[in-house]
Amino acid sequence: MTAVLGYALIDVMIRSDPEAQRLISMVESPLERVWLSVWYPMRHRDSVVEPQKQIGPYRVDFLIEDQLVVEIDGYLYHRATRDQLIKDYKRDRYLGAQGYTVMRFSGYEIWDDPWQCAHEVD
Repeated sequence: MTAVLGYALIDVMIRSDPEAQRLISMVESPLERVWLSVWYPMRHRDSVVEPQKQIGPYRVDFLIEDQLVVEIDGYLYHRATRDQLIKDYKRDRYLGAQGYTVMRFSGYEIWDDPWQCAHEVD
């Protein structure tokens, strides 16, 4: 998928739904915006999503239904360095110990097929 298509999806979603406008305004990265713009229309209508939710010492990209954490790992922040991998693993263990399920997607997955990523969460 190209960035142009991603931004076109976002634009359509934002114009058509005030709640989508609010949620999109809360995300921090283009990858998060693309994922949310694809997942939001296909979600269960009563699903609750909280972007940038603080859980203990960590802020997660998305918390869905108070139990599922969705993390979108962009290349700039989540490079596969040893230190970053250790931080991500510690974070995932902490969240798991608190009862959360963590689903982590790479930026490559989001750009390549955001619909598949969204379906995995739904």
